[in-house]
Amino acid sequence: MHEGDTSSNSAEKEKKKRKKRNSFQKESVQSNEICYVNVNVPDSHEEKIDEHQATLDLALAEIDRLANESRHYKQLLQTCGEREHEFKEEIISLRAQLDEERRIENMTNNQLEEKDVQCERLEVEIVSTKSEPDEKDRLYRKLEEKIVSMKNLEERINNSKEMIK
Repeated sequence: MHEGDTSSNSAEKEKKKRKKRNSFQKESVQSNEICYVNVNVPDSHEEKIDEHQATLDLALAEIDRLANESRHYKQLLQTCGEREHEFKEEIISLRAQLDEERRIENMTNNQLEEKDVQCERLEVEIVSTKSEPDEKDRLYRKLEEKIVSMKNLEERINNSKEMIK
């Protein structure tokens, strides 16, 4: 932007210099009217040249501005391309991490299921182990009852034998 401003400023300065030169020529021409007419033609020609020069300077300044802007956009585009590449690499890395986390989660879930099954088996074993003493106690009581019954029967038999005798 500053280069364009400088170019337009220098074009304006050049234009002022030419106008000053033309005014000196006009003063000298006023003393001689015939020359005045001749000087007038180059003066308008010079004005046209000055106008064209000023237009050209403005166009060159605009071209410089657009070139700078284009360079700036190219740099932005390159920066965006680099960042896009970085983002793609980060996405790939995050996907790999996510896949690894999912594998770990699946393994952990499988281990938990195996532990649940193992816990259920142990619970069944505990219940059966608890019921075994109860069963043994029941059997023992039955045996005791039978022993008592047998003793009673034996006593009766002995009593009966004695009575028979």
